Amino acid sequence: FRVFDLENEFNINGDWIVQDIQIGIAEAVSGTGDSQPIHFSLFGMSTYTNEINPDSLTLKGDTLVFDVYDSDTGNLIKYTLDDEINVPLGQVLVIEVQMPVTEDADHSLFLGSNDLGETDSSYIEAAQCGVPDPIPLSDILYPDMHLIMYVYGQYRNPAAEIISFTIEGQLNETVILNDPEWRIDLIM
Repeated sequence: FRVFDLENEFNINGDWIVQDIQIGIAEAVSGTGDSQPIHFSLFGMSTYTNEINPDSLTLKGDTLVFDVYDSDTGNLIKYTLDDEINVPLGQVLVIEVQMPVTEDADHSLFLGSNDLGETDSSYIEAAQCGVPDPIPLSDILYPDMHLIMYVYGQYRNPAAEIISFTIEGQLNETVILNDPEWRIDLIM
């Protein structure tokens, strides 16, 4: 799981439409063939206090299924959503990544991570490993493992706000905030 606190961490001050998800693939070995599925479930959560309460998650749309190819190993892969996923102002976006479970020793999928820090924690849930509810990766002795995931989107109904400012002799700038033609990328 990854949490994106749109309002408090990214200053998103309106309804947000998720358009793309990009994720790091550390290793992909399908075992048979050259690809395997990866599933994304997007949720809204009304409150976030540095933990995910499964009872507070509201599924946004259907679970999304994409292919991860063995050749994606070591790359950031961007997946474009076919349908709009709207996250209303005040809700926190939670993305669950589900990978295939298999007994095949030749099959593996490891998500990309780094130790460079993150805005919010990465979480894991694996009932078969004794972790029935989402907990931070740091709670299972991986404090420096931060999933590499980016979310791209735009405001649903932006109300343009124009800000102009001048720094004498240095800068004369006009910025249009919430412009419907602009796209904001959340990078974590």
